[in-house]
Formats: sequence, C-alpha cells, structure tokens
Amino acid sequence: MPMTVKELYWYWLASTPGIGIASIFRVAQMGFSLEELFTQPRLIENNTLHFSEQIKHDLKSRANISLLLEEVDKIERAGICIRTAISPGYPQRLKDLWRPPAIIYTYGKLQNFPPKCIGIVGSRYTSRKGAAAARELASTLAEQGITIVSGMARGIDTQGHWGALEVGAQTIAVLGCGADIIYPKENAELYAQICENGMIVSEYAPGIKPNPRHFPLRNRIIAGLCQGVVLGEAGLRSGAIITINYACDTNRDIFVLNKGDGGGNQETIHKLNAMGATEVCDAHEILQYYGWEIKQNTVKQQKEKPSIPVGLDFFQTELYNLLLKGDFSMQQIIDLLGKSASEVSMALTMLELKGLIEKLPGNMFGIKG
Repeated sequence: MPMTVKELYWYWLASTPGIGIASIFRVAQMGFSLEELFTQPRLIENNTLHFSEQIKHDLKSRANISLLLEEVDKIERAGICIRTAISPGYPQRLKDLWRPPAIIYTYGKLQNFPPKCIGIVGSRYTSRKGAAAARELASTLAEQGITIVSGMARGIDTQGHWGALEVGAQTIAVLGCGADIIYPKENAELYAQICENGMIVSEYAPGIKPNPRHFPLRNRIIAGLCQGVVLGEAGLRSGAIITINYACDTNRDIFVLNKGDGGGNQETIHKLNAMGATEVCDAHEILQYYGWEIKQNTVKQQKEKPSIPVGLDFFQTELYNLLLKGDFSMQQIIDLLGKSASEVSMALTMLELKGLIEKLPGNMFGIKG
C-alpha cells in the first residue's frame, strides 16, 4: 500500500540520521505539525528543537517530496517494507515501549505481525546442552503456532530460529543493522531461511552496518514484539539480560529455562527469580501459562536418557551422570562433586578412553556424540 502524505512526512523526519521518537515527540509538544516543518524549512532553525547543525542540514536537503518518493521506491523495490509509527502495519505491541522505534523496516514473506509471539534469547557462547534445550523449546512452541522472535545472534538466538524453521514454522529476527545486512556472516543460510519463512525486522535503514551501540536498542524491540521472553542458557553479564530487563520494564512475562542441570546457569536463574521470572523446563509449561490450546500429536516427547554404561566404578558413574546433564569444565566438576583435581582428572581420562565423553573447546567436557 502506497504511503500517505502524512506517513511520508513522518518517514522524512524519522529516517534522518540522529532523529528518534523523542525528537518527533518534541516537535509535537512544541505545537509544530510535520507538514509545517516540511513545508517551512525556516522552522527547522528553531533552537528549542535542539537539532544539531548536521541534522538541520539533512532535514532541509531532504525536504523534497520527489526525493523522498525516490528513496521509498528504491527501498520497496528491494523488497523491504517501511512501517512508520503511524502506519497501519506498525505492530501495536511496540507502542508499549518507552521509546518505540519511530520507523521499522521489514523484509521477508511474513507480511503481518502474528498475535502469539515468544522471544527466546541467551548467551552467544552456549553449551551443547543449552543449545539443544533452546532449539527443542522453540520447535515445540512453533509447532503449536507460536512465532519465535530472537536476534539472529550466535548461540541461543540461532538455535531458537532454527528450532522454528525445522518444523516448517515462521520466525522473526530483529537485527542491529539494516534489514538487508546479514550479521553474523556465518548465519547467511539462516537469514535466507528466515526471509523465506518469516520476517527480518530492523529500525535501521537498509545498508546500515552493525554497531555495538545498536544491539542493546535492538533488544527492546525483541521484548516489545512478544507476550513473553524466555531466557535460555546465559550468564549474568550476557547481553540477553538486557532483553530481559526491557521485558520487565514493559510488563512482558519473563521465563527462564531451567533443565535442572546444576550448571553455571543457576546464578542467572536465581537473579531472574528475584525479578519475578517463571521457571520452565519445557514448552508445555509456557502454553499452559497462557492457556493456549495444545494441539494433539505435535508436542514432542522428551527423549529417554541414555542408559549408564557398564564397567564404570562408582565415581565414574557419578561423573557420567553429571555430564548427561550438560557440559562442564574441570573446575565445575570438582566443585559440584567435591573431589580433588587428581581424582577428577583420572576419571575423565578413563571415560575418554572408553569413548564415552570428549573434551570440548574452552576446556569443557561432555558426552561424546
């Protein structure tokens, strides 16, 4: 649908570098209409608007309907949809944010924002167990018609998106760069699949490269689009905690995925509990929390745990049982099992020789295969 003149004025202001929703509100509070500002460039010089000289220059140089129409046409011909905060297709949930994006760009087959969305976020550096848990959660929710929203970052984000895609469901990725930019590069295939089966969302204009300052702001959009956000495996300093804070500030539900492995995620779980988070171990609990109907014969059954190999002594069995719950460093194993470094080292060596476990990057140990 073509932009209205009013939307075009909004696009003119919102797409000018350095202008955000606060600036637009300031214009309105001073009694200016966007049409007045657009058609009377001298008003841009008003010092109470607090525009920098560069912003004033950019606004004046772009205050041209024909130029703006060319800009919009170029973006739309690339398949990217422009949604201003006053456009019909702008998601209502984002308006709950303290500072909603003044404009968003969307790309992909999914044209409308679904009614049921759950965010899944977590650490970029996750254990195999944490990655598998996030992917399983996403798959099961997606099978039930829930759209998974995340940030396409390495680790838990990536697993959340793939979990939805592997069951043929749609997913939404919110980027900290232009919607036409693939970041990280290793997720090129994931980006392509999301475009085919979901939506890419960004508040940054096409061509804008990733910037560390963009990602915390990107996280507020992830929280804003969802009824609730699930934190997978993540440390207290993980950027995913920023998303959780935004979810909390916006009265979104907070869930923390707790598989009961006793690993390094426990400190984070305790913090989120203090924030009012709900612990969940599977997708069923989230569906029940909202009272969403559970479609029969689609929710995956939990896999049976592997049986304990024969021929292990008591401590080797204890250690093997621990590693069934996730990947752990040698120091974590020492702390959790209360054994000396030499005892743990010997037991790890024996389990490795038996082909039952393997050493992983970062001096971690996990079940082989």
